[in-house]
Amino acid sequence: MTHRFFDLPRRTQWWVSTFGVIFGAVLILSSIFISMYAQQVWLLFLLIPLYFVFAQLLDIPFGHLRGTIIHYSPMLLAQRHQGKYHIHTTTLFDQLFCLPDKQPHLSNQTQTLIWIIDGFIAFIQALKKEKPCLIVGSTYFLSERRAQKLGFTITSADPLTRIILVLNYLNLILTMSITKERLSFPSLNKVIGFEISSVDLIAREAFFVDWQRKLAERTKTRKEVEE
Repeated sequence: MTHRFFDLPRRTQWWVSTFGVIFGAVLILSSIFISMYAQQVWLLFLLIPLYFVFAQLLDIPFGHLRGTIIHYSPMLLAQRHQGKYHIHTTTLFDQLFCLPDKQPHLSNQTQTLIWIIDGFIAFIQALKKEKPCLIVGSTYFLSERRAQKLGFTITSADPLTRIILVLNYLNLILTMSITKERLSFPSLNKVIGFEISSVDLIAREAFFVDWQRKLAERTKTRKEVEE
């Protein structure tokens, strides 16, 4: 997996991440102090989305360094929590460090999809060595129809998840805009929750491999046409 940040020496990753935390803490405390001093508390509500964007940019590298987040591809990562795997696709942090190295003839959206499929195949290989468990997650990248085709059960978002989505809306705008290479405003109703057992996901391995093969053939043909 090519990842500009995680290809750095581990010590450098820790230094950069620690500096990010210190810088972020100073920035947040300064904005709170300025808002209170100017008696413009409403400014804090405008800054909350930025705080969440910054929080995710720090959460991914620290989680990876601590081993609580595992990258199975540049656009698929997993966290083990209370016996479940929580999987995430297409984070802003990974986009910033991976998409600059994408295949030049591919769009961001196509390259992202390829990396997600690659990640699922690698994830399935890892699951084969573990006890059966439940896998849950949420995504805006996969449509409900495609998710069901992959064998996932669609779940409705609970109130807490919806609140988190609202607070992370700026983050969603940035990730979707980068993926589609144009300014995009995601509909929160299109962000789906899903779950699947590891046994069922392993049983879908052939489907992912076939999808990977078809995408490779399609992108190869496109490259040949462009050349």
